[in-house]
Formats: sequence, structure tokens, C-alpha cells
Amino acid sequence: EYNTKHPDVSFEIDADTSRVEIFSVISGHGSGTTNENCAEFCNHTHHYTIDGAQEHVEAHSGVNTWYGCRDQTHLGGVPNQFGTWIFGRAGWCAGMDVHPWVADITADAAPGTHSMEYRSYLEGQDYTPTWTGQGDYNPEIRMSSWLIQYAPTN
Repeated sequence: EYNTKHPDVSFEIDADTSRVEIFSVISGHGSGTTNENCAEFCNHTHHYTIDGAQEHVEAHSGVNTWYGCRDQTHLGGVPNQFGTWIFGRAGWCAGMDVHPWVADITADAAPGTHSMEYRSYLEGQDYTPTWTGQGDYNPEIRMSSWLIQYAPTN
């Protein structure tokens, strides 16, 4: 039911706006309680659609790789934490900041009123977990996003 919690949003673009961006910070947590091993170790994609036409997609391509986080220790990941610290994750590695995803939507947002739809999918579909009956670390996507307009300051 993740997508039902994110209704479409209407927004206004001012006439003096020179650039418009979607700025989001998304990470997946929880594993072992579902057969899909989501949301920490699966590539959930995040789709922002402007006015029902232009879609902008964030994906976590390094997820579920054997050494995805180990190979990022030079970027700030904290090594040797036992367990699964070496594996690639959805949007984060232990000890590292979650990098923002930014999409320039200036071409899709002329001055006026617009609508934005946000949806997340697993393998192109709404995610319906199948529970393993084990563990207590349920899937969770942590998402914050903003629409940013740039305009002259005076």
C-alpha cells in the first residue's frame, strides 16, 4: 500500500522561474521477512510523472551486489561491521550519507499549474510482499522529496 500513501501533488511555477528540479533522498531498509528481500536488498524504482506525460526515474542499480558497499569504503562506508555490511543496498551503505537524486524538470514545467504523480515499483509493478514468516525487520522505504524552483533573488 506504499503508493496509496502518496497522492498526486499540484504545484505552481512562477513566470520568473529559470530552473525546476525534483530533489529526493530515498533509501530502503528491512530484509529477510519477505521472499523478495525488500526493501534493503532490492531495486525499488521511484517514478515522478509531470502532467501525466514526462516520467523521471530513480533506481538503485548497485543493490544486491556481493561487494556493492565494500567497494565504496573509500567514499566513507564503514568497513568490517560483520554480517552483511559488504552487500550493495538500496540507496545507502553503513556509515555513508544517502546521496540525493536530482532531476532537472525545467523543460516539463513551464509557468503555470502542474500535477506531479509519484509511484514506487518493484520490477515495474506495485510491490506486494510475500512474507517468509521469519524475522522482524519489515521492509521500509524512507523517502523525502522536494520540488525546487530557481529564480532571481531581486
